[in-house]
Amino acid sequence: MTLLVTLLLPLNALWAAQVDAAFETRIQKACVQSALANDQKVKNPDEICSCIAAKHLAAAKKEPTDAEALAQLKWTAEFYEIKDPKALQKHVDSDLANSSFDEQVALECAETLPKKGKKK
Repeated sequence: MTLLVTLLLPLNALWAAQVDAAFETRIQKACVQSALANDQKVKNPDEICSCIAAKHLAAAKKEPTDAEALAQLKWTAEFYEIKDPKALQKHVDSDLANSSFDEQVALECAETLPKKGKKK
């Protein structure tokens, strides 16, 4: 039994890493597409969305269970993928804590990244 557990742990870690990378990429791509599709005046959408995806992934890794982490990542990915305003509002209302956290993350990422054309 111990040997089986020893063999499965690296596989579980590999699966978790693949899930993490897949969600991080999914969130980042959906975020960029959302920013561009909505004609928002977002400077550096690639960098900001990369920051947003990374912060959501880091927060999800702190969740007490894998199920909670996956639920948080799934909610965030869907948030950026939804195009219909009514469906988006319903999604936001379904989890106000995640919505509030995402708003905070987006603001932090937008404020901390250097602006194009400006020197630090």
